[in-house]
Amino acid sequence: MKKNRKAEQFHTIVIGGGASGMAAALASSETGNPILLLEKQDCLGRKLLATGNGRCNLTNLDQRPEYYRSDHPDTARKILSSFGAEETIRLFGRVGIQTRQKDGYVYPYSEMAAPVRYLFERAVEMRKNIRVITEEEVRQIQPVGRYVEADGQICGRYLVKTSRKQYLGDHVIISTGGLAGPEFGCSGDGYRLAEELGHSLITPLPALTALRSPAPFLKKLKGVRIKAAICLIVDQEPVYRDQGELQWTAGGISGIVVFQASRFASVALHEGKTVELVIDFMPEYPHEEVCRLLTAIEEEEKDFQLLKYRMAGIFPRKIVPVLIREAGLSEDRPVHTLSEDQINRLAHVIKAFPLRINGVTGYEKAQVTRGGIPLSELDENLQSKKWPGIYFTGEVVDVDGICGGYNLQWAWASGTTAGKAASYDDVRRYIY
Repeated sequence: MKKNRKAEQFHTIVIGGGASGMAAALASSETGNPILLLEKQDCLGRKLLATGNGRCNLTNLDQRPEYYRSDHPDTARKILSSFGAEETIRLFGRVGIQTRQKDGYVYPYSEMAAPVRYLFERAVEMRKNIRVITEEEVRQIQPVGRYVEADGQICGRYLVKTSRKQYLGDHVIISTGGLAGPEFGCSGDGYRLAEELGHSLITPLPALTALRSPAPFLKKLKGVRIKAAICLIVDQEPVYRDQGELQWTAGGISGIVVFQASRFASVALHEGKTVELVIDFMPEYPHEEVCRLLTAIEEEEKDFQLLKYRMAGIFPRKIVPVLIREAGLSEDRPVHTLSEDQINRLAHVIKAFPLRINGVTGYEKAQVTRGGIPLSELDENLQSKKWPGIYFTGEVVDVDGICGGYNLQWAWASGTTAGKAASYDDVRRYIY
């Protein structure tokens, strides 16, 4: 115990200097208590540089509960209701970030991520009661005693051991991120620390990422972009529908609509279920209209209208032979010689093209992690129900949003919520 007393002491120790960690440190510093922010990278907020393709989609004005996924959504809903997009924009203003929005998507006015990272880092470092230490990795959180407040509530006191030394904190906020983006130092440290403290874990999986398929024609479609509607089928049941631009890759399929579906595919594949993506290449038209368009040829042109040419007038050229072969037809077949049954078969392929899915791209490509600490084990301020004084924020928690600034919104909201709760949790008496 003597060794513990020699450790430098802080009111709150924030582990992780990403978006939610910086928000937590700023919020926790409001009452003037001494705050320590530990980051294992050489600077704060590195992952911000990759958000919004470098433009940094900070949040979104269109906030709906269904845009966030969690096994226990009620707590997330309360936090996001109390700290929404307007509160986030005011937070940006306090650190000097001017914003602009387009169709609800909120970006820095410069539409560059680097100034956002710089200004948040500057705002944290300028707070006199926040001490920032980089390139220092947390190895263990050890409960070393308990406080009892005047009302009898028990709060924890913790020894945080790092790769260099150790620190004592009345409160510890774990904001280390998930597993998505290993190049930014995301390695699941928060999950390990949580499990060592006795918390359970909803299996982390890649989300907002591309889907993989064993289809043999994919290399020929690499680089093709096409607008379509998708339906993700799990064990023959539809679980997700969306519409937008698809991007074909050498090993599968990508695009924002695919990213949105990837969370459900990731979970299903992890559970050993069969996954299929059904694609509608002409969502604006019903089946009968597709049949009509395929056969709408002037009488004098019939002898010159081969199927491959007619299809090339509708779809990107590379995808035409794939659709025709899936329908069991020949590219060189004149359209006017096709039977009604063959036209219907081709239209069905166009409206419901099946693509088997056997994987998702890994964490190195994923934008976010699905899973983490169950919200059922945390209170409405994201404080551990097992260890009072321990908080979890951001991607460490089992909350993930769709594309469009929602994951950053969760980072700002969860970090601020936990930081404020820790800040105003004034411990009265300490008992060894």
